[in-house]
Amino acid sequence: MTFATSPTKPVAQPPLMLSMGFRPFFLLAGLHAALALALWALWLGVHMAGGLIEAFTLAPPPFQWHAHEMLFGFATAAVAGFLLTAVPNWTATPPVRGGRLGLLVAAWLAGRAAVWLSASLPAWLVLAIDVAFLPLLVLMLGPAIVRAGKLRNMVFVVLLLTLGGASALSHLGMMGVLDGGPQVGQRLAIDVLVVLMTVVGGRVTPAFTGNWLRGRGITAGVTPTWLNSATIAAVVAFLVAGVLTDALALPEAVRGIAAAAAAVLTLARLLTWRGWTTRGEPLLWVLHLGGLWLAIGFALSAASSLGVGAVPAGAALHAFTAGAAGTLILGVMSRAILGHTGRALASSPALTTAFALIVAAAALRVFGPILTPQWYLEVVVAGGVLWILAWILFLVRFAPMLVAPRTDGRPG
Repeated sequence: MTFATSPTKPVAQPPLMLSMGFRPFFLLAGLHAALALALWALWLGVHMAGGLIEAFTLAPPPFQWHAHEMLFGFATAAVAGFLLTAVPNWTATPPVRGGRLGLLVAAWLAGRAAVWLSASLPAWLVLAIDVAFLPLLVLMLGPAIVRAGKLRNMVFVVLLLTLGGASALSHLGMMGVLDGGPQVGQRLAIDVLVVLMTVVGGRVTPAFTGNWLRGRGITAGVTPTWLNSATIAAVVAFLVAGVLTDALALPEAVRGIAAAAAAVLTLARLLTWRGWTTRGEPLLWVLHLGGLWLAIGFALSAASSLGVGAVPAGAALHAFTAGAAGTLILGVMSRAILGHTGRALASSPALTTAFALIVAAAALRVFGPILTPQWYLEVVVAGGVLWILAWILFLVRFAPMLVAPRTDGRPG
């Protein structure tokens, strides 16, 4: 006797762009990096030429909008794309995809629209719409991280929530509620991103470098466990020192000493990764240069806080953002896209040029105003142009990959 069985209903697959978090968010990060900087450079260029743009859709001054959008627009899109792709591998859980991923994308886009049209909206509504993205991201990723039970990954939940709080503080500052203005939230956000880059960079850079070296029969560097732990602890101490210095009006030397310790340990850890051996592989040396920008940022912060030389506080902030964040985000996203779309992990002339441009853009932005203060606006605009060109090359190279299926036929 035989029994009839009903056919198995095929599982509906999400649209390609909602199949993995890196696809929409890496594309949005690249687009936002180029477009937001283009508008900022345009405003600076008009100002430099003696002109004035009177019609604005922005409630805050353009310089406040620029800082907010690069931190809570560009950087958060890149962080979201990375974590949405990495957390499933770390926790052996299904990725966020389909409607849930679409909701996250919509929340990020709504935040950008609210900020960019903030002159026409109530300030409290702009805050609510923009700040919603990061807590929503935690709701999507947090349960899998907690269930996996690994303390080393739970730190990302804390950092994302702190970043969301920093976004709220930035809005409250722009609204005039905080005495310190939006800089309080923006500085906290930079500190959180520095911790994120220290932790993530400390995982991916030595791992990728070690695999590449061993594949060529070269001995890979080994970072002592104590040095890695001490580096992360020093960077967290730098964050805490910065918060306490701002909140309690402590002497700037507190921030400076913490920054000096973080600079020494970050550089010492970086040297154990043997980055000079990767000079023939752009996908690797760009990650090492990103780590070097972190050490430079700590050193500049120490010099500024301790009064060593005429180093403005903005130099360290841009070493962390334009330098470390710009370089590491570009490098990590490029490598991740190649790997997750089934392509060989190899650079191209255009991509290598993009890496060189992003480093040059950061160098101009960080050191140009120090070395040539009389040409401040000129070097800032020039650095902005190089940044824009780097991200245009990124988009030309990777946008077609992000909207196309994997080359090996696998889902994702």
